[in-house]
Formats: sequence, structure tokens, C-alpha cells
Amino acid sequence: MTGGKSRHKPIIPDLLKIKHESLFKTIGRDRKYSLELKCVFLILIFLAPCLITNILSGPFPGTLPTYIIEGWLHLIASVFTGVFAWFLIRFLKRIDRQFRHVGQIISPPEPLKRNLSSQKNVEEDKKRKAWKRWNQKINRYRKWARRLASPKWYYARALVGAICGLVLGMYVITPSHGWILYESNGWLLKDVYLRAWFISYGFFLGGCLHYIFDAYGAIRKYCKDVVSDEELLPLDPDRAGGLRELGRLSLDLDSIIALPSIAIPIYLLRFEILQSFGREVDGGIGAPEMQAAIVLCTLYALVLAVVFFASISPAHEPMVKAKVKYLLKIHKEYKDLHKKLLDKLDTKEIIEPTEYRRLSGLYDLYDRVERMAVWPLDFRTVVRFAITSTLPLLSIGITISFSSI
Repeated sequence: MTGGKSRHKPIIPDLLKIKHESLFKTIGRDRKYSLELKCVFLILIFLAPCLITNILSGPFPGTLPTYIIEGWLHLIASVFTGVFAWFLIRFLKRIDRQFRHVGQIISPPEPLKRNLSSQKNVEEDKKRKAWKRWNQKINRYRKWARRLASPKWYYARALVGAICGLVLGMYVITPSHGWILYESNGWLLKDVYLRAWFISYGFFLGGCLHYIFDAYGAIRKYCKDVVSDEELLPLDPDRAGGLRELGRLSLDLDSIIALPSIAIPIYLLRFEILQSFGREVDGGIGAPEMQAAIVLCTLYALVLAVVFFASISPAHEPMVKAKVKYLLKIHKEYKDLHKKLLDKLDTKEIIEPTEYRRLSGLYDLYDRVERMAVWPLDFRTVVRFAITSTLPLLSIGITISFSSI
């Protein structure tokens, strides 16, 4: 892991290369077009048929303004696909790199060959055993991670999403649905398109959920099976035992899950938004709808907190053990030095400056180990998590503020 070919060997398979899967594989492939441009293409895939059906179903351009006014939620949802895909694929492309980064920090040093003195060979044997133990853990994790690239779960979850899209479409698409205009010519073409859109959108979201579940499982499994108190570094400058990147990786996943909460005020304030464009609409946010939204947003915030802490929670206990172990070593060292200093004071011997410096160094060392976190988090990650986890609550707060104006 720290040297040779093992340093660059993937820990988890490329999640964007699931067998028989084409959409995310094509978008995430590093070829001629950039990720951003491919996400724009994805938006066009969802929207272009809509624009074509509107052009073919009535006098142009009269149908397009009707779609923009009546179907702006559909337009925003289609654009959201590209934005969400961009965040998700960027995360998936670097998750293995982050695991290898953590491994390079906490893995034992690679042992030398057996060509030293007998005393040094004993030390090298200890290093060799630690290195072997580390490689065994990593190889077991690699073996487990191979199942993440299974197409079975991907298509199962995507199919469930498509079915949910079909059912939701049956509920949403009614004769009163605005931009389809059932009494006009060409309504059937737009009706078929919109139902296909709901199914395709559900399939897309089901695939996204598959990647989110796999990423969560990969982080939690790494913390559980790879991280141990034997490899942690209480004096590492990141003040998290060398695991800070795991906390940031979990936060990135949490941020992706929190992203849909931005759409909550847009949906709840849809009547107010239409009125601001001069539309006369009947209705608004009722008390039952607002109460349900408050409950759902609160649960949403709790889910974000659970996902974040549950993914890295297996690393908590090893971090506590490593911290306590090193503090006890410092206490033992201080106890021996304390006894020597007291003996010199009793016999009125002169205490050497080096002994004072050693005592001061032990105090500094103790303070540094004591400041080590027992979660793989630093201050910046904690602040970002606080903002991310409260996004649903901020969204509902914005809704309440504007709806009361």
C-alpha cells in the first residue's frame, strides 16, 4: 500500500464501470468531452423530447411559453438531473483515491530485507508482521468491495425507482395537469412523453440511490475492517489520528444526500412564485401541508446526521483506544521521570537542564495527544456538517418566512 505497485492498486472497484450499465459509465468516462458538458447533454436528453413534443403539438411558439409557465417544476427537475449527476460522479471518481490517501498515512512502513544485524532484524520482524497484518486487512476489504460493482443491485434499485416513477406519474398526470392541455390538439403526445419522463426519472434516481448506498457501505466497512488502534497516529498533524480524509469523504456523501433539500422551498412556494409572475392561481400552502413539510424536513435532517455519523462510527472506538493507549505511555514516562526528579530533590542533587527540557517536552507531548479527536473530524468538517445537516430545516424556514409575507 505504501510502496511499489500496491500504492496505486485500487482498493475498491471503479463504481462507474458496472457491467451492462451505460449512463453513468458514459458520463464518468474521461474522454473527449468534460464531465460538465456530459451533464448538460443529460439535461438535454430529458428536455429535448419535451420541447419537440410541444413544437409538434400546437402552433409554434405558443406552446413553449405555456410549457415554461405551467411546467416550470418539470423544467427545474430536469435541470436538477445534470447538477446531481455532476456532484455524484465527482464524488464516485475520487472515493478510491481518498481511501488510498488514508492508507498511505496510517499504514505501517514497508520493512527492509533481512540483511541487518540480529538486533535490527528483531525490529524488522515486528515491522514485517505489522505490514503483513495491514496487507491482509486491505486484501480482505478489496475482496468484499468487488461486490459493489455487481449489476444485480444496480438494476434492482433502478427498477424500483422506475416503478415508483410510473406510480407517481399515474397520480400526478391528470386532465387538470397544466401544460399538457388535454382539451387541445397533441395532448396525447405530451401525455405519453410525460409518463415516459416519470419512469426514466425514477430509473435515474434509483441508480443514484444505488451509488449512495454503496458509497455509504464502503466508508463504513473501511472504518470497521481496516481502521484499528494499532495503525492510528495520535500525533498526526491532522489531529484525527490520520483519518481526517475519511470524515471529509463522509461529509461529501452527506452533502450529496442533502442536495435535494434545496428544492423544498421551490415546491412549497410554487403558488407564490406563479403569482409573482402575474399568474392568478387558486390555492396556496395549507396548514396540513406545512405541518407535514416541517415533520418531513426534520426527519430529513435526522437522516443526514445518522448517515454522516453512522458511516464513520466504527472508527470512533479505535480512535479512543489509540488515544488512551498513547496517553498511558506518556503517563508511564512521566512517572519514571517524576520519581527520578524527586529522588534528586531529596538528596539535594542538581537537576540537569536536559531533565527540565524532557519534563517540558512530556507536557507538550501530552497536550498534543490530548487534543487528538476521537472522531475522524476537524473543525472545518464539523462546521460544514452543521451547515449541511440543517439545510432541510433552513429550507422549511425560508418557506415559512416567504409564505407569511
